[in-house]
Formats: sequence, C-alpha cells, structure tokens
Amino acid sequence: MTRLVWILAVLLSHWRRHPMQLATLLVGLMSATALWSGVQALNQQARVAYDRAAAVFGKVFLAPSTASVPLSGFSLPNRIRDSSCWPQPMNP
Repeated sequence: MTRLVWILAVLLSHWRRHPMQLATLLVGLMSATALWSGVQALNQQARVAYDRAAAVFGKVFLAPSTASVPLSGFSLPNRIRDSSCWPQPMNP
C-alpha cells in the first residue's frame, strides 16, 4: 500500500510542476472515452441493422461458396474478358 501512495505522490508532484501534461492527459482520456463510446454505439446499431436484414431476407443473400465453382482453366480474367461488358477486339 505504501508503494501505491508513493507513486501517487510522485505523480502529483510532477503534475504540480507540469500542469499542461496533466491537462493533456485528461483531454486524451476524455477523447478516448468519447471515441470508444461512439464506436460501441455504432457497432450496436450495425448489429441491430444486420439482424433486421437477416430476418427480412432470411439468409438468402449469403455469399456463394468458392468451393462450388469449378476452377479448371476458368479464371477470373477469362470470365471478365469473355463477358459482354468487356470491350471485344475488332476482327479485321
């Protein structure tokens, strides 16, 4: 217990000589607390929105598994090049 009191006395002595460091420490702690609270509130809102969307769509919009797509010589660049939205080369 005496060690804790000694550490507190040293900190208070330091902050008495350097009050700006105490002020920046307190501002930093307040900013961090506000940021953490905001992130927690945003995460909670996102969880509610995801749960609501899952209830509406009923797990229909899950990403398809890549294991179900055959990979035998059919790569993504070939699929993009062969699609209708990719500009086709002109044949002479």
